[in-house]
Amino acid sequence: YTYGTQITTANKLPSSSLGTRPIFKKLDDIVSTADYGTQGDFNINTGIGSDDTKSLQDAIIKTFLASDNTITSSRKTLRIPAGTYQVTGTIYIPPYTTIEGDGVDKTIIALKKSAGGVPIFQFCGIDQTALGTGLDRISTYPNIKGSISLPTNINISNMTLTYATSDSQNGDPDASAIVADTATNSEIKNVKIKGIRPSTASGITGINIRGLDTTAPKNLKITNCHF
Repeated sequence: YTYGTQITTANKLPSSSLGTRPIFKKLDDIVSTADYGTQGDFNINTGIGSDDTKSLQDAIIKTFLASDNTITSSRKTLRIPAGTYQVTGTIYIPPYTTIEGDGVDKTIIALKKSAGGVPIFQFCGIDQTALGTGLDRISTYPNIKGSISLPTNINISNMTLTYATSDSQNGDPDASAIVADTATNSEIKNVKIKGIRPSTASGITGINIRGLDTTAPKNLKITNCHF
């Protein structure tokens, strides 16, 4: 079963005074990255475990695409269950996306990359044509289609972002744990960002917030975060 897909057998709950709902609608109440194959079995100490980069990105993008993009209130919260998830590249987060973990130090996203740092999370726009037109600092995911929209109404909460090795860190602001360029009306809440020492990198940044040309970030709320 995947979010937004109707199943063909036993598709209704028993009748009751509360009415009936198709089972596929009931299952859609909670959308989990586990439905897209994430394992969350990475051991930072040994470096052994699944690479969840593609599964996490697929969960975010397919949940986004399965929603009615003309009605932003239809977009479901995506949950990342407790576990440690290895990523080897940036996870791009489009507008009107809400991602929740099970709590700080329970849901852990660990970047493992040997050749310099990249962002763990990058807030992004939603049109591939934005690349190469002065918006290339706002990365886009090629499978997201639609008119150009800057990062807005993105909510990240209840998780830890960390690095699997000191090599994964980088002092370049572009490689901050969260790059929230031009973010508007968004929130980062109950998130722990943890670096590794010793490291030869300097100027390591937890959350990087920049404007772009005449577009400034605004109404970005950072609440109860730990660095």
